[in-house]
Amino acid sequence: MGTLIDDAMLRSVWPQAHTLLNSSLVASGIEHAGIDAPLSCLRAALLAGRRVSMSAVGGSITAGSSYAAGSGSAADFLYHRKVAFALNKRFPVAGGHAHHNGGVPGTGPTYMEHCVHDHLAADVELVLLEYAVNTDRSPASFERLLRKLLSHPRAPALIVVNAHRWRAIRPHDGRTDKCWSRKWPLDMARNRTQWAAQTMGKINHVGKPDNLAADEDEIAALCRHYDVPLVSMRAALVGAVRARA
Repeated sequence: MGTLIDDAMLRSVWPQAHTLLNSSLVASGIEHAGIDAPLSCLRAALLAGRRVSMSAVGGSITAGSSYAAGSGSAADFLYHRKVAFALNKRFPVAGGHAHHNGGVPGTGPTYMEHCVHDHLAADVELVLLEYAVNTDRSPASFERLLRKLLSHPRAPALIVVNAHRWRAIRPHDGRTDKCWSRKWPLDMARNRTQWAAQTMGKINHVGKPDNLAADEDEIAALCRHYDVPLVSMRAALVGAVRARA
């Protein structure tokens, strides 16, 4: 899609446009380009001026923090809503392109593999799949879900979207926790150990297993195996964060 939508247009779409990544980081974030044929069909439909249908599937990153966050202006911050805004801006059609939020908060692929068809629009042509922070060491469930989507009768284009759970080191015991915790003070800008806590590997900064990184690695391996496009926040930003860029 990148060749069809330029940065200047994106910066006019939503208020948080100042957070857009530069072209180098965007390129780094394409962890696996995957087979292009399904996306090529989607691009052709957009260029022909046809209305297309997109569905997003995942946990709370997709759904929002509650069911209510999945619709209306309160959900404009969700990543797939921004994709929909961009498509409508670049390829305007009457009524806008169809956009369906099929995410369910607090669930992982162990739930979604059994009922994914109920969480997709009936006419789906593009699926955005997000589960990096909800895989819960169950890559086999993610693989079964992936296979269901790849064998969907409508053969929609599929993009896996790996969000990333950033770490922070707790000052009182040295353990890592999610960065958005407000239980204790944290200065990410000046505390060098916080940058060291961000990792791409299965072993964290103190030599312990990093289960969340392992889940992302398993998803990436499956995307490579099935040749599915994968975009990754971790691949785009971990290096820059660690280098304070």
